[in-house]
Order: sequence, then C-alpha cells, then structure tokens
Amino acid sequence: MVRGLYVLGEKAFDQIYGPDERADIAKLVDICAPPQTPAAVKQNPALLADAEVIFSGWGGPRIDDEFLAAARVLRAVFYGAGSIKGIATDAFWDRGVLITSAYAANAIPVAEFTISQMIFCLKRGWQCAMAIRRDGAFPSRG
Repeated sequence: MVRGLYVLGEKAFDQIYGPDERADIAKLVDICAPPQTPAAVKQNPALLADAEVIFSGWGGPRIDDEFLAAARVLRAVFYGAGSIKGIATDAFWDRGVLITSAYAANAIPVAEFTISQMIFCLKRGWQCAMAIRRDGAFPSRG
C-alpha cells in the first residue's frame, strides 16, 4: 500500500479533509503519522522519509530542496486548495513530483462569493455595516 502523510495548516485539516474524505483516502493510502504542520515536519524531517504521497492544503509546506531531501520517495502531492504557487518551488518541479490541486472545485464558490459581494456592495451593505459599527445603531433610511 502507498504510504502517505497529511502536511498542512492546523485549522485547514478538518476543513479540507472531512471524515468521508479521510475514510476514502485510508482505503488506498497507509497514513504513516497523525496530521502534521509544516513547522512539525521541519523540526522532525524524519516524518517525511517514507511518505510517497502528501495530502496538503491551506498552510501547506513550501516544497523546496530541504523538504525534498527529507522526502526522498515523494511521488505526488494532493493539494486540497487552489493555487499551488505558495508550495511549489523550482526544486519541486525539477524533481518531477506530480501535483494536483482543487482550483477547479474552488472556482465555483469563489465566483458565487464574488457575485454576492458585488450585489451586497451595490445595495450599500458595507456602508450600512460601517455606520452601525461607528454609530452603534442602524442608520435611518434616506
């Protein structure tokens, strides 16, 4: 069975990898340690020694020369968030590690949120919110 490790921001783990996702992953991957933060694997790089796959996301590690030296058998990174710019380095690309991202899945809620904020702004929602904060009362109409 493939050996893997979760390495991402502490709060991101439950937001990205829910119980159903973790159960599906566990059917295919032997997770070799509890979820780790980038700081934890930096302090104990031996955690990466047997990881063939990394499951990551928001707050994930920068996969640079130092990281790759510890992750000798790393073959793939599953990034459960959008842009990989924050984690992928030239060393990562040079090593030829495969990577996948959730950017396409994130595109729909990002677009929906953007449209909602445009409508909220057109209805002067933020001006009203700031007036309530400033004055401590709902502004009068007019």
